[in-house]
Amino acid sequence: MPTFDPDIDAAVQELRDQGLTVTNPTPQDMIWIVEDKAGESYILTSFQLWTLKRGGNLNIAGIREQILEQQRALSSSRKQRL
Repeated sequence: MPTFDPDIDAAVQELRDQGLTVTNPTPQDMIWIVEDKAGESYILTSFQLWTLKRGGNLNIAGIREQILEQQRALSSSRKQRL
């Protein structure tokens, strides 16, 4: 189902062209689930898809790296609060 944002539609199509499964279970929230061929799933926002596309990293490696960076940032902020 197309969104109202051509940049997001292009990003979703680019991922699908790479053989990834992209679903949008909550269109009103613009949340996307990207599944690779091994069955690993990643949850991304439209902003994350846009950022990856603009940065030239719209692929499974770029998605994994973005998720890892978020996890590192969360871990760091938790440590600072302790």
